[in-house]
Amino acid sequence: MSISKNKSDSVFRPVETCRGITLFAALCLAVSGARAGAYAGFDADQEGSRTTFLGIQGGDGLVYELFVGDIAYKYLDSGATVKVNQKIITPTIGIRRSGQWNFSASVGPTYNIKKEDNGVTKVEDTHTGGVVKLSLTSYQLGKSRELLGSYSTVDDFIWTRARLKKSIANNVAVGGEIFWMGNQDAKSYGAGILFDLSGESGGVTFKLGYKTSTNGEQTVYEGLDAYIPF
Repeated sequence: MSISKNKSDSVFRPVETCRGITLFAALCLAVSGARAGAYAGFDADQEGSRTTFLGIQGGDGLVYELFVGDIAYKYLDSGATVKVNQKIITPTIGIRRSGQWNFSASVGPTYNIKKEDNGVTKVEDTHTGGVVKLSLTSYQLGKSRELLGSYSTVDDFIWTRARLKKSIANNVAVGGEIFWMGNQDAKSYGAGILFDLSGESGGVTFKLGYKTSTNGEQTVYEGLDAYIPF
């Protein structure tokens, strides 16, 4: 989740933004290499929060990613429940260094359309900002290790996640994850178990866990991630 009560002074131009995103996606597909692929997934919890996302990524040396997300959550403001929906578009480009550990760093703009509804009034704001993403991964001896993090100037939002998976059979792995996310308004963290099925045509990871937040939420979450190489 991402919480902010401050409106942005940035000007959001939908037509120009869509044209730019379309051009970026076309360029990404045109230069796709062996590491290119598409991904999608969702997360949901028993408090009504959910995240749906999809994207494309690829490259080796010079890397790119186009992320599109839809987030819904709620929070309390002076005793009233405020429902929030955010739509996020983030294209990034960066570098990747391969080895025993693979490291990548990328930057790019982010476009955020936020709608808030407190049951009496509805407010829609648009925000633009910048994003920095870092990734550290390792795949060896039947083990997959993954450390991911990102920072967005929109809401000063930080997101981090660590995963460890171990192969237990051909194309089958199990593991766990921990995550932390938030800003000065609210923070959320949790841990879960992972079940992974993979093959040459892609893979899917199922997750189930428990999370808590400074907003008083304590809930079970579930979801899945899928990846298909080009």
